[in-house]
Amino acid sequence: MKRLIALLLGFVLTAAVLAGCKKPQTTSSSEEPTSDTESQTSSETESQTEDPDKPPVDFSFGFTDGGYMEGIRALDLFTLPDFSEVKLTRSNYALPEETYEESIAQILSGFAQQQKNRAVLKGDNVNISYVGYVDGVKFSGGTADNQDVVAGAKNYIDDFLDQIIGHMPGETIDVKVTFPDPYKPNPDLSGKEAVFKTKINYITWTPEFTDDFVKSHKDELNESLYSEGLETVADVRAFLEESYETYFLRQAALAALAPKINAIEPTEEVQKVARNYLSCQIYMSYAVTLEDYLEKSGASEETVQEMIDDDAKSLIFYQAIAETENWNVTDEEIEKQASDTYENVVKTYGRGYMAEYVLYQKGLQYIMDHITIE
Repeated sequence: MKRLIALLLGFVLTAAVLAGCKKPQTTSSSEEPTSDTESQTSSETESQTEDPDKPPVDFSFGFTDGGYMEGIRALDLFTLPDFSEVKLTRSNYALPEETYEESIAQILSGFAQQQKNRAVLKGDNVNISYVGYVDGVKFSGGTADNQDVVAGAKNYIDDFLDQIIGHMPGETIDVKVTFPDPYKPNPDLSGKEAVFKTKINYITWTPEFTDDFVKSHKDELNESLYSEGLETVADVRAFLEESYETYFLRQAALAALAPKINAIEPTEEVQKVARNYLSCQIYMSYAVTLEDYLEKSGASEETVQEMIDDDAKSLIFYQAIAETENWNVTDEEIEKQASDTYENVVKTYGRGYMAEYVLYQKGLQYIMDHITIE
């Protein structure tokens, strides 16, 4: 089954990239070298290129194995704010009912099935194709393929969608309608009778979202939602409510802290690390080098520099939290955050990059633990 997390909710979709950082996943795709910084030597680049099992980008460039920037003390560059001064009201970030229903519809769409062995009933979701004729002549705008409609609905002209009821998938029928007068989309059709030769392709059956459904598909749902223990409708709702609230509370907290983060002035050394960091993120997203990205996207050097500045400030900010708490990253923490074994992700990204990601995640949680939520 498709990873529903990518389809389910916008807040879940972007939860892993709150500060421009993507969750690391090992891949076996062939990759082109990126231009990291002038401080990388040609011998380093050559050694990376010669090893077919090692990515040609140095994800851990500029980071110690502990995930801290080499030779840089963030607390010398930035003083952490009083996080308790950020005050948020929890009830303002509750999951809206409409969003919940849309989320469930997205989940169920992954289990929809085509039916062709029964007649169309009122309320069925039906896929149709049609060609429209007026006085025996096909008219512009009257043709469509693979349209998803609801049998009996009133969003088509006249009683178009009533006339497909009772017919079997595979049938081609004449749907006879009269255009309204006036008909603003095409005044030439106002009041005219038309015939739409309509093929009923199939009926789409979608299961009901019940406890039995969740229990029957709990393994797929838990994997797709990166969750554990979802066995009832109530479990899924609670998970979605918590995910929604957590994401938007976090976004609001970061928005409140943005002026202080934006005031950070990165040093040249941090800028070098950030440029390579951005290079790696672009490669992970688009499988192109930073230079190729500039050429193909049309982005200016100024735009890229702004992105580097943002990453540099973010690196300083989250490292300052880590320094304050004197965090050390364990192998177990890296494996828990990754989507693969510790050995595989470290082989692909290096321990420094993975450890930095863990520190970033711990920093996000630190913020949420220290702001004021009423």
